[in-house]
Amino acid sequence: MEEALCLSWAILLKKLCENWRGYLYLFLSIILSAVLGYILLMMGPIVGGIAAFGIVVGCIFRGLYLLTDIHKRVSNVLLKEDKAQKAYKDYLEEEGK
Repeated sequence: MEEALCLSWAILLKKLCENWRGYLYLFLSIILSAVLGYILLMMGPIVGGIAAFGIVVGCIFRGLYLLTDIHKRVSNVLLKEDKAQKAYKDYLEEEGK
């Protein structure tokens, strides 16, 4: 039992060491979000609410922009015609004549 527990901790530690930057950025974003929340609470309900609304709407618009950009890039890659599709299209055009 102790060996399995030690092995699982070793695997977890190995994964943590492989991706430590990701965890560091996550920790930093948690700390910064807590500080931002505290600042918004100290501003009062009106000013803090307006600032929080602006942050949320800005994040939503940024996410929509990124989704649109990803869609454009993926659709350009998927719409390219390969040799088999081109040959089939040419065959259909010849058969139609």
